[in-house]
Amino acid sequence: MKSSIAVALLLSLSVFAADSGEALAEPKTLVKVISAIESSGIDELTSKKDEQGTSYHLRRAILLGTVTRAGLTYTIAHAVFVRSSPPGRETPPPRGHDFIVVLDANCRILAHGRTGFGEYRMRGDRLYFDGIPDPCADFGTTSPGVRHGGYPEIGLPYPFPDRISDADWESGAFQKKP
Repeated sequence: MKSSIAVALLLSLSVFAADSGEALAEPKTLVKVISAIESSGIDELTSKKDEQGTSYHLRRAILLGTVTRAGLTYTIAHAVFVRSSPPGRETPPPRGHDFIVVLDANCRILAHGRTGFGEYRMRGDRLYFDGIPDPCADFGTTSPGVRHGGYPEIGLPYPFPDRISDADWESGAFQKKP
């Protein structure tokens, strides 16, 4: 009887497993993403401890998926950082920041955007937030407005090489054919 309960429990846990996602060219991609985030030198993406002993640290990183643009593959991840309470005190409560991070094929951070707390998922080239039916970013679009302004819903500048600069936007040079 006890063994059948244990088997039922294990089988029920497998039902709650996350989406298996797409096959990765490099199975250790998440390890590389975490390393890239922590070694980026970007202040808000780097774990640290202050003189009062409060830590600001990476709590979790989630590999959301990959996007292919012009034959190049980019990795999209969600990073959650928290700030601890000072040692010996329960207040203020832990605080933190969420980021969507875009990395190139060499796991270098191309762009990051500060987002709201919650869960993100990718379906194809589109990024979705916490059960909202419309995507908050479509990484497959090449519309001029997105290529210039990025993805304001998630605070992410446009990370791809065909970005339209402010100067080209203002002059209209992006509309001229070569």
